Amino acid sequence: MNKIEKKAQVMSEHLVDGDRMGFKLSFETSSGSYIRTSVPEGCFSERVLPPKTVTESDSKIQKDIETDTFVYVEDIEVDAVAAQVGFRAEDEPVFVDGSRYAIKIGKIETETTKKPQIELMVAKDIIKMLNKNNVEAIARIQDTAFLKICNAVVTTTAAQAKFVNSAGVYSRVDLANTMNVISDQELIPDKWLMSNSAWITMMASPLASIDSLAGVVFQDGLPKKMLMGLPVETSVKKGLFTDASDATENYIYLFTAPEYLGKIIKIGTDTMWSKWEKDIFHWSSWRYVGMGFGDTRGIARLSDKES
Repeated sequence: MNKIEKKAQVMSEHLVDGDRMGFKLSFETSSGSYIRTSVPEGCFSERVLPPKTVTESDSKIQKDIETDTFVYVEDIEVDAVAAQVGFRAEDEPVFVDGSRYAIKIGKIETETTKKPQIELMVAKDIIKMLNKNNVEAIARIQDTAFLKICNAVVTTTAAQAKFVNSAGVYSRVDLANTMNVISDQELIPDKWLMSNSAWITMMASPLASIDSLAGVVFQDGLPKKMLMGLPVETSVKKGLFTDASDATENYIYLFTAPEYLGKIIKIGTDTMWSKWEKDIFHWSSWRYVGMGFGDTRGIARLSDKES
């Protein structure tokens, strides 16, 4: 029995013994381990931009006098245009042409989940039950905001040919053209991002016969996905990789290295809240996070349709 299973057993024993507060305390102290272990995918945005966790006392954290929230102030690369976005549905990306830009720190929170004590007592897999906390919803909101910036960059920055046609079939030429969108800005392409279905389609395309898609590099005992010599990150969240007005149009993204691209900033760690109300256990979680691109030239997008 591993540590997670042992903690789950302890939680169940608290309920059997009628120790609700013991269950609550065990839940709150162990929930971080459950979340990190059991969420199947997490944020693909953090595989492109590894997050930086800071405290409120960090020298780059400032108070935004207009919104009474925190911002993380970062320098902009010379001759670059930065982009930032909030996490509210109505927030639109803001482009900044200057020496510094502010990454707005927002709150992403799950809806409160409620479970009767009897259901918790008979749960066969309490870890799967904890997943109903919708922790994955936090990742989806963050990833949605991430791609919102990407799409705004490739459609707003008209001076740069961000959109590359593939006529419904992926080819080496299309991928090379996408790479050149970044290379022509004197930046180095670093990583692909696509849906898992796009990767599967690519493996079945003629491209697979002329390019080593799986590669020979192994990571954690599994073949690392490679394409045109660059690593590939995939996601099961297929819906996030389609056009907002045409769900049949799919996108593949390419980025330069994180140090030349931007940042994801987190204040503290994810927080879990819970309470008993009668025999109903309530819980939710949230995080404070912001993201922005310090150099929008390091983003390219490939569509599987001609325009």
